[in-house]
Amino acid sequence: MKNIILAATFASLATLGYSQDKPAQEPPKTEAAAPMAGDWKSGTLSLGAQQTESDTISSKFMEYREVPNGVVAPYFRFQGKKNDLRYDFIGENVQQTDQRFRMRLGEDKWKILGDYNRIPHNFGNAGRTLLQETSEGVWEMSDSLQRTFQNTLEATTPRSLINYPFLLALVSPSLASANQVDIKLSRERGNVAFVMSPSDPVEFRVVYSRERRTGSRAAAGTAFGFGNVVEVPEPLHYLTEDFGAEGQYEGSWGLLRGGVHFNRFGNKIESLTFDNPFRGVDSTDSGAYQAPGSASVGGASVGRMALPPDSESMIANASVMFKLRNRTRLTADVAIGELTQNKSPFQAYSTNTAIVSPLVAANPASLPARNLDGKADITSLNLYFTSQPVKDLSLTARFRGYEFDNQTPRTTFPGYVRFDGYWNATPRISVPYSYKNDRFDATVGYRFGNLALEGGFKHIKMERTFRETEDTKENGVSVSASLHTSDWLVLRGSYEKADRDFEHLEIEKSEHASFAGPASVTNLLAVSPTALQTNGQPLCAAGTICNLRYDQSRKDSERIGAHVALSPNDKVTVSAGYLRTDDDYKESAFGLISARFDSLSIDVDFTASEKANVYAYYSYEKLADFQVGRQSGATPSTNPLDNWTSTVDDKTTSLGAGANFVLVPEKWFLNLSGQYQKVDGNNALFSAPGGAPSLSRVGIGGVQSIPLYDDMKIATLQAEAKYQFSTDWAFSVGGWFEDYEFKDVATNGLTNYLPASFFLAANDGDYSAKVGYVRFTYRF
Repeated sequence: MKNIILAATFASLATLGYSQDKPAQEPPKTEAAAPMAGDWKSGTLSLGAQQTESDTISSKFMEYREVPNGVVAPYFRFQGKKNDLRYDFIGENVQQTDQRFRMRLGEDKWKILGDYNRIPHNFGNAGRTLLQETSEGVWEMSDSLQRTFQNTLEATTPRSLINYPFLLALVSPSLASANQVDIKLSRERGNVAFVMSPSDPVEFRVVYSRERRTGSRAAAGTAFGFGNVVEVPEPLHYLTEDFGAEGQYEGSWGLLRGGVHFNRFGNKIESLTFDNPFRGVDSTDSGAYQAPGSASVGGASVGRMALPPDSESMIANASVMFKLRNRTRLTADVAIGELTQNKSPFQAYSTNTAIVSPLVAANPASLPARNLDGKADITSLNLYFTSQPVKDLSLTARFRGYEFDNQTPRTTFPGYVRFDGYWNATPRISVPYSYKNDRFDATVGYRFGNLALEGGFKHIKMERTFRETEDTKENGVSVSASLHTSDWLVLRGSYEKADRDFEHLEIEKSEHASFAGPASVTNLLAVSPTALQTNGQPLCAAGTICNLRYDQSRKDSERIGAHVALSPNDKVTVSAGYLRTDDDYKESAFGLISARFDSLSIDVDFTASEKANVYAYYSYEKLADFQVGRQSGATPSTNPLDNWTSTVDDKTTSLGAGANFVLVPEKWFLNLSGQYQKVDGNNALFSAPGGAPSLSRVGIGGVQSIPLYDDMKIATLQAEAKYQFSTDWAFSVGGWFEDYEFKDVATNGLTNYLPASFFLAANDGDYSAKVGYVRFTYRF
């Protein structure tokens, strides 16, 4: 058996060159360190059997894990030292979809570090669709069924009869026997690093990391218009690789580091193509983006959306740390890089061959450019200073500057195709957004015996291109205190206040950034209606409210925190903390108006004796935000009755407890634990009677609040008993029970066809599951 496990180990490690993660790290100390003198070897091998039972096929039970039935190999580790060579191999969940392997091999002057981690993500099981994947990225349905639906719609008169009940009756028989699909992906991440230390102050490192993703996830944007959304799985088959070389030199004066990394992203599937259930032959008319309905039954027979394109980046970095007098440290880090994207060709204007403007929309040759020719320069600078010039006085200062300078040329398009249905001759131009972010903060601290005080200041500046404001600035101050009243009691408290403002406001800069010619303001944003633009002119025409989006508007922030830790004796530890954050967008008329977060946590640990330890924890979090919007049609509304408000309250309660017992010293052990979490969300919606939101919902009693808003409950109970036969052998028997409930008005009861939408309606809801296992562990 040992030889089989070792063979599986090295076979898995051989795949390290085919996945990615962060640069390899030293393996965690999962066992007591073995003696270092002379040659030695040790190991741990755990094998067992497991049985699982679940009452549903919900993907949520195994969203990020595999819980298999039958023989399992949850853990092994082999380590040792032969002459000067040290080796360490660790494996978890061998042969499962969530397996992981780590390794370390080397001597004093060199070492090889490796990590391979496979992570599943199950989004939903047994979704239904009229389409099926005929090749990677291509989803098709029966041609005869497409034509049948099209002929039925074209023969229906008057068109006003084409409504949701009519369409539901049309597609339901086919959906009842439709194709079933599971939406899931696999992430294979790994890295390998070669580290060489020819002398104590010098170290060189060459690293390679790789992440491969395959499978699918729910697609966004697969639609033929407002009346025909077609959800299909988005195919994934891409690879991210990173090659790097790093070096460092450490001396009595400080530390010097530098490196360069080359990263590339490659996607084997350039686009997602999907059939239109209601059209077998292309057609076009001005109302096709509203089909199928009273306005039109036209449109494209096939839709297509571009997937993430291939790209590359090169980043070089250097850092230096100086050790100065009076416990002073000065650190500087700088990085420069370039991102490029020019290999993937543009998609054609449309798949619709019936559109012949401006030339032939389905012909890529009619585009003004064939590739993006994308390029962005990145510059990052970090400075850090810390000092203790005299006893009890501490000083810190930090600066971080980051610039994303988008050098991609602008491309003008004579128009665009609306949902593959109709050519819109409004010229548009691409927008290469850029930004620059600078942050500076400094603190001064002083200790008066048991009392430590600290005060701080921060300044954040954000500059943007193609946005309404040229820049925003945020200034804040903070104070904190820490009191050690005795050896067993610690009290801490903190308070921070900040405000943000904007400069150089030009409201049309963002509204018109993607228009090749003049156009009217079409968005209701978020600023005081009395504010003026940089040129001294009013924001918008009289009677129109113009505002900034929340990330640029004026904001006041407050943050308060408190923490207490008690250790009255060596058996009991109690800690509690509270945090509150308030954001107030005080001059906003629309959008996010306020946001508040509260958090309370309590932890207790009690060690009754060497044979018993008990712990428990509790936390309560509340997230609340308030938003205002206005419902408009093709022309922005100026009627306050068309306003609506949304007040969201999310409350999360988490608690857990556990106990570890030594029933018979060195023989019998018992571990118990349990966790429970409840999320209670509510979205209180309101709109005044007589306005557009209220009038459009007269048939359902007006605007309705949403009491089931991401409501969730999950409870887990675990138990394990362990018998230690000897110092080498141990037997464990255990199990766990998990119960999950999810209630949300947007997903609970979701069917495959709702007004204007085909949904996969995959199962990711409630489940109740039980798992039992036995394991043998051998140590040598």
